[in-house]
Amino acid sequence: MKLTDDLRYVKGVGPKISNILKENGFNIVKDLIFYFPFRYDDFSKIVKIKDLKFDQAVTIYGKLGSLRQYRIGKRKLLITEGILTDDTASLRVLWFGQRHPIKFKGKEIYIAGKLVKNKFGTYFSPLEVATEEQKTIHLARVVPVYRKIGSINSKQIRKIIFNIFQNLDLKTLKDPLPDFILKEFNLKKIDDAILNVHFPKDIFIAKESKKRFIFEDLLIFQLKILKERKLLLEKKAPQIKIYEKETEEILPFKLTEEQKRVWEEIKKDLQNQKPSNRLLQGDVGSGKTVLAKMAVFNVVLNNFQAVLMAPTEVLARQHFDDFLSFFSKKNISLGYISSNECLFGHGGYFVKISKEKMKNNIFQGKVDIVIGTHSLLGEKIVFQKVGIVIIDEQQRFGVEQRAKLIEKSKSSLIPHFISMTATPIPRTLALVLYGDLDISTIKERPFPFLVKTYIVSENKRKKVYEFLKNKIKKGSQLIIVCPRVEEKNDEIKNVKAEYKKIKEYFSDFQIAMLYAKMKSEEKNRIIEDLNKNKINILVTSSVIEVGLNLQNLDLMIIENAERFGLAQLYQMIGRLSRYGKESYAFLFLNKFTKNGYLRLKALKEKKNALELAEIDLKLRGPGEFFGKEQSGIPDLVIEGLKDLTLIEKSKKAAEMILEKDPNLTSFPELYSLYSQKGKILEG
Repeated sequence: MKLTDDLRYVKGVGPKISNILKENGFNIVKDLIFYFPFRYDDFSKIVKIKDLKFDQAVTIYGKLGSLRQYRIGKRKLLITEGILTDDTASLRVLWFGQRHPIKFKGKEIYIAGKLVKNKFGTYFSPLEVATEEQKTIHLARVVPVYRKIGSINSKQIRKIIFNIFQNLDLKTLKDPLPDFILKEFNLKKIDDAILNVHFPKDIFIAKESKKRFIFEDLLIFQLKILKERKLLLEKKAPQIKIYEKETEEILPFKLTEEQKRVWEEIKKDLQNQKPSNRLLQGDVGSGKTVLAKMAVFNVVLNNFQAVLMAPTEVLARQHFDDFLSFFSKKNISLGYISSNECLFGHGGYFVKISKEKMKNNIFQGKVDIVIGTHSLLGEKIVFQKVGIVIIDEQQRFGVEQRAKLIEKSKSSLIPHFISMTATPIPRTLALVLYGDLDISTIKERPFPFLVKTYIVSENKRKKVYEFLKNKIKKGSQLIIVCPRVEEKNDEIKNVKAEYKKIKEYFSDFQIAMLYAKMKSEEKNRIIEDLNKNKINILVTSSVIEVGLNLQNLDLMIIENAERFGLAQLYQMIGRLSRYGKESYAFLFLNKFTKNGYLRLKALKEKKNALELAEIDLKLRGPGEFFGKEQSGIPDLVIEGLKDLTLIEKSKKAAEMILEKDPNLTSFPELYSLYSQKGKILEG
């Protein structure tokens, strides 16, 4: 069997399974053998019945007798009960909702599972059952567990992959990692690793084999980052003269010591001929935007254009209004571009113009500051000469998208780059995802953060609502955050259903709802009304996580708080007390878990966003930390983010490889892999 053979010719793959595999992107043998288990069940230990211990995953072997089936309860749940006997004792075995065990009656079988004790008594709960012939695949060993592919379950996938390895010549696999890298970092060769990822002899070998492929994907990340940084350093950027006196005059308040320190770092970047690449992180309300304005101001005074990009239209429009007001007394023109409208602003006022006119104005250099969403990337815009690109909420944009913005300039100079984020980036994530960026962190806010945070159970809801009613009557504003927008058949709170309930309970107040898919005009109107105190209560999704500046907000409810990451919760709560006002946040729990409790307890105790992000990474894992927005990142890289040592080794390996050959042409297999996976940093 060859790697390029069609999967439909593999034993156990009929037309139906073949179609499901194809629908999910699995066409040839190579596609499936690189589909790795997400966990392993260690059923290698075969235990005698007399030696069983509760809740220990093991395999037992014996003869199944006295098998019977019956139904219980209102739902008529099917139970299959049998007695398994070995040479030491006999034991009850219970299957719930399964008919197939009947075929094993009177046979000697292996059963993997756990001994449990509950309302059904003491019994063995099976996870896998197999005869002598089947045990080599499904139990009495370390068993690989796969995520479903369509309707194909883990057991079916395991069997198909097992059949592939029975006929595949592993020597046909060409290793993309050079020999000197395998030797230097003590990594398994690809043929050995691929077999032991799927069917290892023990857990240690499984982990070592998987680590080799995690290292491989991390290496591709590091190669891409290092190559891009090298290319960037070969380019020239505009040297921006800093107008100290003029810059100080535009500031509405004195900078904090932290802001001054970071401004010095940004100034050095702008004055350098090398293109800067800086990540600016700090808590909500720490003053990142004012530093961005200072940078933009100096770039414009040097006769260059500035580009500011935000992840949502609401946030982009908010930036436009904010910058328009900030520069109202300066001879600076602004443009706002979204998929729905274009605005041209000057002197504190703006007018709507056509998209074509906006493009012409930008091309002719009549727009000093261009603000928009990611739709700027898709527009056929050519800038006169861009001096700086600023992106708000960096983790929502990829390296490729960043490059597209930089390319859209008539000038041969590469603009400086600043990325702002209120989401703290743990060191392991920063090393991989933002290894090409210099990082500046603002560690304090200009105003005291006076938020009292409470973790609340459902039975206290009425008491909380009464407290909130009294506060709103005195002029407070309340925002209610739900994990979902639409209703589903579960207990998770959603914006639309909650909006109806809140309108009934708080009928004396003005109530609105806000979510991402609403029309831009409606979203902008709601934000404007909130800031003018025309709305008392806003029911919304986590859209508020990304930068909304609601000046009067001092009350917040977060529903199903256990479903949000600590970084998300911290950022949402950070919308309160923007200017030192006493505020209250109530975190309602739907489901209590030990992990959930530890996380929310940390939220109350820790006052540093970066510490919280590190805790969240440990408790929830990198996959949960990222959320759906980062689903383009390969699973193995997500797993690798737990291992700082492996990340550092992969970076060292990338440096060694590029030192030998910056173009990778001497390493054809690695170059091929790099070309295939070269877009993994995108969005």
